[in-house]
Amino acid sequence: SLLEEAAGEGSGVRLASASRDSTISVWDTTTGQRLRVIKGPTGLLSSVAWSFDGALLGVGSRDGTVLIWDAATGEQRHRLAGHTNVANDVEWSPDGLWLASCASDKTVLIWEVAVGEWRHVLEGHTQAVRCLAWSPDGQHLATGSSDNTIMIWRVATGKCVQKLDSHPSEVADVAWSPHGDLLVSGSADGNVVVW
Repeated sequence: SLLEEAAGEGSGVRLASASRDSTISVWDTTTGQRLRVIKGPTGLLSSVAWSFDGALLGVGSRDGTVLIWDAATGEQRHRLAGHTNVANDVEWSPDGLWLASCASDKTVLIWEVAVGEWRHVLEGHTQAVRCLAWSPDGQHLATGSSDNTIMIWRVATGKCVQKLDSHPSEVADVAWSPHGDLLVSGSADGNVVVW
């Protein structure tokens, strides 16, 4: 099966991969052994992310749903419906209480993991939202889009506090520095910008 995305767990010992055959595999990076295969729903999986404590996996799918799995047991905890198009990226908040997802429907949803419901809908991009990243303090979320912009959102209010637009093509990835004082973005044309 073709690999869609992989994500390393914080300790670096485990890796999760989401494949086009609707499976999530958990691997031991020291031995190369596959520890678990989780059968996802019918349909392609598009993204995967570990919670910071390594207990849960967040998975985005091509049908727009977001799934939360127990990494140890393979049990599905939540099936979150809210997007109307491909869930392109999922990322956990640093405290593990929230999961953010972005989609080709031009929205970002912030989910309260304990109850499995979204609490904020972030709207402002004019094309598909491709990537997102939480600030290290969990107060802000950066999102990158096919509209060539990056938006920085205050999570508590769901409001955009800054819009950055120096990329000449779609923003493919965003990442915060460890202290949250810098944001790095990369676009489909190979440009990298440090903000």
